Amino acid sequence: MRPTSSVPPAPGAPGARRRGARGALAVASAALAVALVGATGVGPAAAAATPPVPDLRVDSDRDGAVDLRAGAVADEAGELAATAVMLPNLDDDSGRCRTALGGKNPLRVDDAVLAGCSDAADRVVNGPYDALDLAPVHLRPVAGLPRGATGAVRVSGGDAHVTVFLRTGSSGTAWQHLPSGSRLTAAQLASGLQLGVEARDVRRSTRGWDGTVTVAVDVLVDGRRSTDEVRLRVAPLLTHHHLQRSEGVLVQAPGQDTSDRRFVAAVTAAAEAARVVGGVTTLATGGDRWVQDVVEPAYASMPTAGGGVRSMRLLLRSDQDREAGRAVYGLRGRDVGVVWMGAGAGWETLDSMGNLETVPPHRAPGGKDYPAGRIVMGQRYDARGRVTEAPSARVLDLLRAQGRQDPLMLDTSFLAVGHVDEMFQFVPAPTPRGWALVAASPREGLDLLRRASAAGAGSSTVVDRWDEELTVDQAIGTGRRSLVGDNERAAAVIDKNIATIRAATGLGADEVVTLPALYGSLDGFAAAAATDVVGEEAWAGNQLAPLGVTAADVEGASQAAFVPGAVNGLLTGRRDVLVAKQFGVQVGGRDVFADRVQAAYASLGIRTTFVDDWHTYHVGLGEVHCGTNSLRDTTRRWW
Repeated sequence: MRPTSSVPPAPGAPGARRRGARGALAVASAALAVALVGATGVGPAAAAATPPVPDLRVDSDRDGAVDLRAGAVADEAGELAATAVMLPNLDDDSGRCRTALGGKNPLRVDDAVLAGCSDAADRVVNGPYDALDLAPVHLRPVAGLPRGATGAVRVSGGDAHVTVFLRTGSSGTAWQHLPSGSRLTAAQLASGLQLGVEARDVRRSTRGWDGTVTVAVDVLVDGRRSTDEVRLRVAPLLTHHHLQRSEGVLVQAPGQDTSDRRFVAAVTAAAEAARVVGGVTTLATGGDRWVQDVVEPAYASMPTAGGGVRSMRLLLRSDQDREAGRAVYGLRGRDVGVVWMGAGAGWETLDSMGNLETVPPHRAPGGKDYPAGRIVMGQRYDARGRVTEAPSARVLDLLRAQGRQDPLMLDTSFLAVGHVDEMFQFVPAPTPRGWALVAASPREGLDLLRRASAAGAGSSTVVDRWDEELTVDQAIGTGRRSLVGDNERAAAVIDKNIATIRAATGLGADEVVTLPALYGSLDGFAAAAATDVVGEEAWAGNQLAPLGVTAADVEGASQAAFVPGAVNGLLTGRRDVLVAKQFGVQVGGRDVFADRVQAAYASLGIRTTFVDDWHTYHVGLGEVHCGTNSLRDTTRRWW
């Protein structure tokens, strides 16, 4: 808090508009007040000259408690810099938003209507659970109030971005909206007040509102004013990393397709085996099967009583004009909200949320701490190293505005889809930092083929699911069907990205674990795989269009996973991962790719379960991770 007392200069006083003269007048008035108190022992004139200074308190040290002790020093230097935390109240605690839909499928409801409803959209505290989302602000009882004293509440710095409530009783709904400028009675000042503050949104941009607000209480006597003020900051929107416990898995609701039903059954079994507390939730996405891409589960939190954490799950929709994104509003409810960037997004593959992963907590080599982890995203470059395509500017701006997980940009130029989850995964590991980088390795994939050829399997197929069979010797040879050039180019880009991650995190070479991978150009083998299942006409219209992949990507040298991408898997628990079945070359009756994947994860203490995603995701240039999503623990402290 920053208490102040102001006494206006007498009209016409010499130098009254000068700062020094005003201070001198305040001192003189205070001296006169002391003299009057000494003479009469009552002091109405003293009170009129110097209104009592109010005392506002917030949880500025973020320990979950507002210290109301009379002897507590609540205006230390730096309190305003620290600030208390308030939540962006975007959930639907009472279910009124769900009720307003009247049972309608969110896919059939306008985006603006869906986004327009949340607990922050009204000026009402929607029940006892909504009251828990309010950041507490307390006014200690003001003593020594003279006759005629009144007060006022003022909000500055972000009035349009917050709502302030006054507690009027003990029930969960006994709260009254208190607009900035509201008057307070002497009785209210004398008894003290409990206020609650909610942010009406997350901070969306590095420009404009800085995410903070100042709440002030004035004591007014005969035109004179004493003030105290406190500052609050909206909690940052934070994305999840894999050290946070899985609390639920999302997957597309299966239709009549047998492959879809089998995939959902396999995901459900894997979640049960990993003891995921929330189990599996199916989303009716209208045929857009890429559940990873339409939403990035995130969260916001603040300290609460008893040293606990009050948190809210916030589902960040992809910045795409994508009908399937509306399905996430079906998840909105108590302590679950949705953040949508607004209309006019267009349709670009780099804006899918499979292109956003989070490095677990670490300290960067320069000394900067990332207690909530750091985001990584992919973008495209030309031959001169200039960025030619990047994720949504407004999403990047939103993520940077949170001030906690500044996105680290990687090169995904060689990939048709262009998502970081096609190359990397960050997983729990028995290392001093507690996690490791798992990276796709095209060199390791080529090495497995060369070893298979040396073992006499050169005429075996690389993958036994192609209509057009490619043999091992053809793949490692120099002919038209060789995979060597594609994979050497891919390896060079992946190596560069690993160097970027290591430089930013301080990760050691022994903290990078590789999985065998093979990529292929879309104008060759991957296209053949897609036509095998969905046909030429459906290639763009059915599988690739939801990804944002264009005809130019297909016709160029862009690549996708040839062998199903093992790195593109779902971590269901700290020690369990669900990976695409490899269908790799057989040597001695064993799939050499599957064996190597299993061994690599086992070195980290992680058990591997394989699932057939060939028809459901692989032929559409995705894998298990692309078709699923994770809801994770939201109670980890970031402050």
